[in-house]
Amino acid sequence: MEWIRTADMGTYDVIAAFAELSEIDWSKSRFGIEEGDIVYIYVGAPYSRIMFKTICTNQMVDKNDIIDDIKFWITEDQFDIDNQYVRLKLISNYDTDELSLNRLNKLGFIKKRIQGAYKSINYPELFSYIGRIKLNIDYVNEAYTVPSISETEKEILAKARIGQGIYRDNLLNKHESRCMLCGLQYKGLLIASHIKEWSEANNEERVDCNNGLLLCTLHDSLFDKHLITFDDNGKIMISTKLNTKDRALCNITEESKIEMESRIAKYMAYHRNKFLEE
Repeated sequence: MEWIRTADMGTYDVIAAFAELSEIDWSKSRFGIEEGDIVYIYVGAPYSRIMFKTICTNQMVDKNDIIDDIKFWITEDQFDIDNQYVRLKLISNYDTDELSLNRLNKLGFIKKRIQGAYKSINYPELFSYIGRIKLNIDYVNEAYTVPSISETEKEILAKARIGQGIYRDNLLNKHESRCMLCGLQYKGLLIASHIKEWSEANNEERVDCNNGLLLCTLHDSLFDKHLITFDDNGKIMISTKLNTKDRALCNITEESKIEMESRIAKYMAYHRNKFLEE
């Protein structure tokens, strides 16, 4: 069984706890978490996203064996040793907008807030989505730890996996299968283009759809080579390397623009700086 349990940062600092401890004891409440179950931890405001994957290693912790984590409780009187606790061992941690409450709301998996506990038998589509996101993140992490292949090969493998997987699917859904710049709708010519290039991004940024544009192959190539970029309003900036004829052939003008969201602004600022350096 898989679960989602919620963490209130106003009560217990789960982020600091997992930064120091490999296991923590979690209030069992009325939920039937058993040894071997996977438990995802949703961290509330200001993070509002699923951030940890754990496994239950003890479904009934003896109160004499409870881990001493009192310093992570915001006020010590909120800790109740007489509660029943399960022990959760950290497997992975995540910090991606793909697992944010906002994203899960938009995809229809969650209505409003995440409260209490969710289990996979009742929310199969939600947990299937979490699993696909987790696979993409884990694949990138694993690709970069394989010693027998070169860095270039690792990058090619990981980019191929992300480009043909859920990352591209999410961008296709988000932008209604249209090039953001010219409106082309033929899916075979649409590319999930990273704004902050793969080689400079960390593993979380590589799977963050806010670090992506959906562009046709031509405009993806222009963007990738820093021949075009976009300002904070989404208006195109064109390299002086492209003359008037080239611009016409590439179907771009000074008035061309994309819809710009604030969440991609930090990535676009990075790309724009690269554009200005060339």
